[in-house]
Amino acid sequence: MVYSGITSDVRDLAERFGIDDVDNTTLIFASIEEAVNASVVSRGDHIVVAPGHTETISSATALALDKAGVYIVGIGEGTQKPTITLDTADTATIAVSAANVTIDNIAFSANFADIASLFTLTTAKHFALKNCDFKATAANMNFLTLVTVG
Repeated sequence: MVYSGITSDVRDLAERFGIDDVDNTTLIFASIEEAVNASVVSRGDHIVVAPGHTETISSATALALDKAGVYIVGIGEGTQKPTITLDTADTATIAVSAANVTIDNIAFSANFADIASLFTLTTAKHFALKNCDFKATAANMNFLTLVTVG
């Protein structure tokens, strides 16, 4: 479960009553990609990723961080930290093309041999990773590079 766009008090109240739409703004998303797509460029949107949330990225287009000013934060510690797993191909990556994107407290797991790069930045400036974990599921299931620029 991924939250986006509105203050936590409104989100908590909406979730308690099973509402996922307040003032025609979707609050609860199934994936980070859906939340990014719904965010507004340079508004400072925060995407809050629920404890235990998991996603799998299997290509270079499955998750595109293409909205400037988005802050993605995971809630949870240890095994409850949200986890994104890259699998299926060594070319699976998270594309970042927008400026001022921050990812905080998310675990990233490599589940394919020699994934070329976890993040691929094109025109993105001021990309930040904070409090993130990077895991290889086996000795040969790894990221060769965390961030590639160019």
